[in-house]
Amino acid sequence: MNIDVLTEKEAAQLYKVSIRTLSNLRKDNKIPYKTVWFYIGRQVRYKAQPLQNYFESYTTSF
Repeated sequence: MNIDVLTEKEAAQLYKVSIRTLSNLRKDNKIPYKTVWFYIGRQVRYKAQPLQNYFESYTTSF
């Protein structure tokens, strides 16, 4: 099983949001712990596919 993992910086750049926005989403439990993000030591990592699914489900098109 191969799981792609993103750093905070990579995730922020990929989805064009700030690192602070990702932090707020975690803090407000909008993205679930261990399902979408987790710690390696003290560093936050994101699972690429679940994070993509989250942003796709909350994206508004104009």
